[in-house]
Amino acid sequence: MEEEQQLYARLHQRYPIPRLPALLAALGNPVLHVALLIENFELICQRNAHYAKRLLKWMVDEPIEKHVRLDAGPEDEDFSEWSYARYAGLLSLGARDPSATDVVRYTFAAGVAIDVRETPGVIAAAGTTGHRTWEAALYLADYLCRVPLRQSVALELGAGTGLVSLAWLRSRPESSAYITDGDSALIEGHLAENLALNGLRSSPRACLRRLWWNVDDVPQNDILLAADVTYDTTILPDLCACIYRSLAHCGSQLALVAATVRNELTVANFERELERLGIAYTVVSSTETSEAETDRFCNNYTFQASVAPIRIYKLTL
Repeated sequence: MEEEQQLYARLHQRYPIPRLPALLAALGNPVLHVALLIENFELICQRNAHYAKRLLKWMVDEPIEKHVRLDAGPEDEDFSEWSYARYAGLLSLGARDPSATDVVRYTFAAGVAIDVRETPGVIAAAGTTGHRTWEAALYLADYLCRVPLRQSVALELGAGTGLVSLAWLRSRPESSAYITDGDSALIEGHLAENLALNGLRSSPRACLRRLWWNVDDVPQNDILLAADVTYDTTILPDLCACIYRSLAHCGSQLALVAATVRNELTVANFERELERLGIAYTVVSSTETSEAETDRFCNNYTFQASVAPIRIYKLTL
């Protein structure tokens, strides 16, 4: 059953369909329960019918029985009949719009599963990059779900889809979070919807707030979180000033900032700005550490080679 759930977790993260035979072999060619397979397929289809169509075509053409054993109960549908009929119903789908949204379910350590509505095919829209999940956010969310931390009140800067804060809240039932971004429309729309998808929209544990770095007041917290906020040299002074204010005056015991190293000069400028403000930094996790760490991250989350190294900086005064 564990191997079956691992397969579904990968499919909900939109695992590349051509690589399914290798994945199923790695999982030991598991037994799949027909009712559960259909249930997971229908959720995928509801969220991304184009991916579901390609998945079902593969299951029919391969066929899937080459790689798994299907276990049908006495009241289950005949899988072959169901799959042919279901695929016929999807044949009329046209090409997928690159700006179409998807709801992706990311599964982290200890079974922490988070649903995120995002637009994977769009880098920026409506003046913000917060409509898709970036690799640094995945890496920091993974870290938060694996590493014990004693802090309880988080402040996230530049939350985007909210994945990092959701990982914090879902992995720590007694925690709370201020989930902030500079884009009010993103907060009221995209972020609010992702909280609702995870049952946290009305929770007192999650507070959505606009926060312009080095302009708006910083709420009291004991840990600051941020991912992929260091990509532009021009914003680094305000970002670092906001981090300093949180560490010096708002209770933050530390900050964890995940940075994708797309440009070494930009990262060097970030480190220099931290030094100028007297903020100490260490890298507590990085895909640069070893090939095994890079493979672990890519195999579990991105399913492709990483575009650039990712570092998690721990910042303190």
